[in-house]
Amino acid sequence: VKQALTKLVDRAASDPDHAGRLAIISHCNCPERAVQVKEMLEKKCQFSEIHTTGAGGITTVYADDGGIVVAY
Repeated sequence: VKQALTKLVDRAASDPDHAGRLAIISHCNCPERAVQVKEMLEKKCQFSEIHTTGAGGITTVYADDGGIVVAY
């Protein structure tokens, strides 16, 4: 899981269009993991703001239990 989260953050950091944008981290029953990803994004990226929220609706299909979705 740690390696997958690192790749997720590295992918966002390598996108030059992320700087200055709002990022939303949606978690499916894993708020601790969402906080961990937020801290990783704050260190490597230049988002203007980063918010976390619980998953609902279609997001739960993509994230599944324990999953994380990052959108910006």
